[in-house]
Amino acid sequence: MQSSQSSRSVERQPRRLQPIKQVDAVTKMLEDQNQKDQADYQNIEKKRMQYIKNLSLAQRLGLVEKPSLPLSQTEWKDIEQQSLKRFNDKEPCPICYDDLRFQEQTILSCTHVFHKKCLDSFERFQRLKGHDKACPICRKEDYDQKTYAEGMKRYLIRCIVSMQALARGFLQRNKFYQGMKDKGYNPSNGAMRRRFIGYKLGRIGKRYMSMMNKEREEILGTIQRVDKSIKDTDKLLDSFMPNMARIWQERRERQKQEQALNEHKEDVFDKFWKPIRDKAATRQEKECPICYNSYKYHQNGEVYLLDCSHMFHKCCLESFERFDLGNNLCCPMCRHPSYQKKLIKGF
Repeated sequence: MQSSQSSRSVERQPRRLQPIKQVDAVTKMLEDQNQKDQADYQNIEKKRMQYIKNLSLAQRLGLVEKPSLPLSQTEWKDIEQQSLKRFNDKEPCPICYDDLRFQEQTILSCTHVFHKKCLDSFERFQRLKGHDKACPICRKEDYDQKTYAEGMKRYLIRCIVSMQALARGFLQRNKFYQGMKDKGYNPSNGAMRRRFIGYKLGRIGKRYMSMMNKEREEILGTIQRVDKSIKDTDKLLDSFMPNMARIWQERRERQKQEQALNEHKEDVFDKFWKPIRDKAATRQEKECPICYNSYKYHQNGEVYLLDCSHMFHKCCLESFERFDLGNNLCCPMCRHPSYQKKLIKGF
């Protein structure tokens, strides 16, 4: 019984929905910094392997002094921990005295942190002056350096926390004052009364401002629509008469061109196709030589007249041309090559 009751209680418990992971800009920036940090650690191992390969035989046998070994990942992590213990958000870059902020930073093997651009400029200046490479603070020579991503992440997290604190504080204060207003509570403390009255006046002012802005936008929109309608009407009136005159002129010219084209077509037909048609009419053929059906009652009487005076149905001649595999167009009756054809309706 107990086991069955426990199983039922387990079944009755509602399932908790898993939160959907959202990748925003801040998360992406943190992930990019982590990837850069991992790439730096991989470069450290490559640098140590390259150091071993570059040793000469005398250095490996101990006959010649070896150069200093690059720091390992564990040593760099210890250095970063030491730097974080004395890390101060308000501590500036020791070279430019500007806040480190979310800028590319470099940490030295002596645990000191600088802007990467500032350190590069300092090293370039030291080389020009002929001085040895040394830390700008503790003067440690032959130091090693790597990109310091932890400082940028800490600054970013501190900014995020500050913005969240401001936003949540603002929302909670508004919620508190709204609860006092809904319950009709009148605070007895003078400072609280002033804040509460200021909150109510602010809400009233925001409401009136939103109403005024909305009315202003509606009025401006109405004015803009009226102005646009007036301008469109003016343009329409200005372009009405010239456009009508131009349209009538274009129509008259188009009619003249069509009339001239029809006259030209009639002249061409009379000069070339009329004798051929008369010759075909003298034979008094009433059937298509391909399908042996009447010209008149087949496809509205559409026939092709060839320049050899033979006539065929439109569909019959087109089918004959498609079946001509040799692509040697010739008349099906007289074998006239490279003929010309004319479509005649209502023959």
